Amino acid sequence: MALNIFKKENKSKNPLVGRSGADVTMVPAAPSLGIKNSGVAISALGRSVLVAPHVTEKAARLESVGQYVFRVHPAANQIQIRQAVETAYQVKVAGVQVVKIPAKTRRLGKHVGLKAGYKKAIVSLRPGDKIQLIAK
Repeated sequence: MALNIFKKENKSKNPLVGRSGADVTMVPAAPSLGIKNSGVAISALGRSVLVAPHVTEKAARLESVGQYVFRVHPAANQIQIRQAVETAYQVKVAGVQVVKIPAKTRRLGKHVGLKAGYKKAIVSLRPGDKIQLIAK
């Protein structure tokens, strides 16, 4: 039995895309719980792409301009983020910007470790649309 080390595997590196190449958007939305724009009734697509809202002072300032910040799955792209926000919160997205925050070295005495990096998305909504991320 010889191993072919030159043979390429046809596996997608994106875990959000199925084996048949079908996009995650094929997942039907979760049934509504009677709560709209609160982020409680998030579909399977939203749960797989959107990790959590990124709540900081800067993110709170961006909300007044119609931009919302989310931590997202590291393999998610802009199209998947747009579809996840639109299905999860029933709003129309005007644009998506993605930022990768690298891991940072942290030390405690002689022990060196890493603070995990993450990926975040800044989502701009069309005028008139709003998302209620946290109760005010």
